Amino acid sequence: MQSQRKREHDALRASMARFLAMLDASTGVDHISLLRERMLFSQTFSTHLLNEHNDLHKLANAGQSALLRERDTIILKLREDYSTHIRQWTPPLITSDPSGYRSAVLALQRRLLDIMEWEERILPIFAIGFVN
Repeated sequence: MQSQRKREHDALRASMARFLAMLDASTGVDHISLLRERMLFSQTFSTHLLNEHNDLHKLANAGQSALLRERDTIILKLREDYSTHIRQWTPPLITSDPSGYRSAVLALQRRLLDIMEWEERILPIFAIGFVN
């Protein structure tokens, strides 16, 4: 049985794939749909981080503090960069530089995908049978 946190990661991956598909649509960028998907992703990501934090807090009490501090540092930096990305890439800039925007989105997505893969490999909360 897959852990709830793994299912949340899968939901984030699906949201990122939908976002890229919207960027690559032959009809051009639909800013309303992009905004809607970005908001859905943000809500899913925030909920996941809260759930993950609660699970990881249990691990910190079991002697996994150094690993969890490393993970928190990585996530904090990603969130800061995501916030900068949102402020920088306004609809007019996205329209005037769609390839630049797509590259910036892909860079953030790759980072998150790498983080999630690392978490799933290293953190016990992604192990089958972990109670969450």
